[in-house]
Amino acid sequence: MKKHWIYYITGMLITFIALIFEENIFFLVLLITEFLTPLILVTLLKREAEYMKVSFLSKHARCRGRNLDVVIHIENKRRKFVSGAVKVIVQNENILYGDIKYEELLIPLINADNYSFTRPLIACGQKKITYQKVILYDIFGLSSVNLSVPQEQYITVYPQQKEIHLNIESVSKGWNDEGKQAENKMGKDISEIYDIKEYQAGDDIRLIHHNLTSKVGKIMVKHGSDMIDSDTIILFDAGLTSQKSGWRLKNALIETALTARRRDWK
Repeated sequence: MKKHWIYYITGMLITFIALIFEENIFFLVLLITEFLTPLILVTLLKREAEYMKVSFLSKHARCRGRNLDVVIHIENKRRKFVSGAVKVIVQNENILYGDIKYEELLIPLINADNYSFTRPLIACGQKKITYQKVILYDIFGLSSVNLSVPQEQYITVYPQQKEIHLNIESVSKGWNDEGKQAENKMGKDISEIYDIKEYQAGDDIRLIHHNLTSKVGKIMVKHGSDMIDSDTIILFDAGLTSQKSGWRLKNALIETALTARRRDWK
């Protein structure tokens, strides 16, 4: 809190100038008091810091798109006299994306022991929250003391489930068998009949269906089939545009893949 020191030193200079021109004992006492005040504050602040402990409470798992509620609990076994505020320097790291961000929280110490704040979860993955520094300031912001740092926290941010609509543009004839498309095509396997039609010049006479020929009064031939198995591939459009990049692109891909994995396609 440098600006507080600037104001304080400015006030001391004004008192010193007044002492020179007025030569009044009041300004001398005031100047000595202003000089000793920071020393007294830091001494008292160290004593209060010995009995003060800061801890952070939050959920360990949350879905992306929701808010994360964090409660800061400040435990103080003694009554506060000169403690004014606590500043916390937080490092937020998304382990999945390797993204690191820093945040400073300034918490005024009033009568309540619990303070809460909310942060939106915009990227899925595991978040590692490290509290790098916890600094206790006096009520005037002139002196500071470092407090013990809470343990690091891990929060799992789960992907959202997206709306997926299956748009089948073309499907081959046949049937689906455990993720594979089985299809009948004309071939040489007579055990499975693919088609029966009237005899035409050039057809193999060995393919004449005698029983059916005798019934309909026309020469009918049968054609065999070949079974062809092929994998069924479903391609997803995650709605990606050129505007999405970095973690936004990865979020869209992860959430689309997760939704497709959980959905029972029929």
